[in-house]
Amino acid sequence: MDLHAQIRTLVAEHDGNVSAAAEALGVSYMLLWRFEKSGSALARNLAAIRVGLVGLERAEDAQEDAAPRRKTKHKSEKIALLSQSDVARLKGMLHHLVRALDAYEAESSDPARTGSGRTPS
Repeated sequence: MDLHAQIRTLVAEHDGNVSAAAEALGVSYMLLWRFEKSGSALARNLAAIRVGLVGLERAEDAQEDAAPRRKTKHKSEKIALLSQSDVARLKGMLHHLVRALDAYEAESSDPARTGSGRTPS
């Protein structure tokens, strides 16, 4: 993909907001706006745009590596990991587990049950 197409795609990803796209690239709004409209720029400005794109790609790669996320088909799609009934069942199971652990802890610390008067280690 050529540089001009990449910039048009980047601006589209920012919902047409050239200022936000320029900020993401680390270049001025005017530089990016002119380049998007004309497709041409001075060599130093083209270099700045390319450097910004590389930095943006690296940042996105680092973010994906750090926290993989599920891609959705549409921005407004909500991801429900657990239903309310699943959460209620899980909460109940955890409540019973805590009660069982408390009972085990109370039983194992009872000096009459261990015979030595000391709690087991």
